[in-house]
Amino acid sequence: MGQYYKVVNFDKKEFLYSWDYDCGSKLMEFSYIGDDLGSNGFVSALINLLQTDWKGDRVLVVGDYSNVDYANENLPEKADFISFLYGEFGLDENKSFYFCDEELGFKKVSGVEPKKARRYLVNKKTKEYVDLTDIPIEWSYEDDEGTYYTSIFPLMLLIAFGNGLGMGDYTGEECSDIGSWCDSSDGIEFVDTIPKGFEELRSYFTENDKCVFLEDLKAS
Repeated sequence: MGQYYKVVNFDKKEFLYSWDYDCGSKLMEFSYIGDDLGSNGFVSALINLLQTDWKGDRVLVVGDYSNVDYANENLPEKADFISFLYGEFGLDENKSFYFCDEELGFKKVSGVEPKKARRYLVNKKTKEYVDLTDIPIEWSYEDDEGTYYTSIFPLMLLIAFGNGLGMGDYTGEECSDIGSWCDSSDGIEFVDTIPKGFEELRSYFTENDKCVFLEDLKAS
């Protein structure tokens, strides 16, 4: 069956569920976007929340197989943060925060209006940025009005907790970046200009054999 995910806000005690936005709930069923940075209703709802009600909150994309042992073995640099969350909410270390509604009474947020991202995804705690106009192209298609491109939205993987435990998870390039923002998600913002002193975290997330960027397609 594979592993299923929810986006969980630990400060608001809320979660966002992909099925409410006509997306599957496996990680790679809801992590793709079109080249307008807003064609995926689930991702667009999260973008809206992170710029409004959820701005500055601790937010993770949590898989239903994840637990403290997963953090210790796969995200050792984030293990203290994950253990702290389990202690803060008194959740059994063998259970997953995916079940936050059943175990902890977290409330589902629904009906969030979609919103497009600004050009740069930044993390003010790590002082990194991702240029969302410069991410790998997964596939393209054409119609009478033009050519359209589809990519993996990097944020969903940067704050993913549980990847690699089930079918439907990400298995492509740069797996070392998966979950790298788990302990700093409260620093996430979307901006139009690069903040001074920030370093680029270029996304190489792709499920193809190699990364292909828009500039490569235009040059070919």
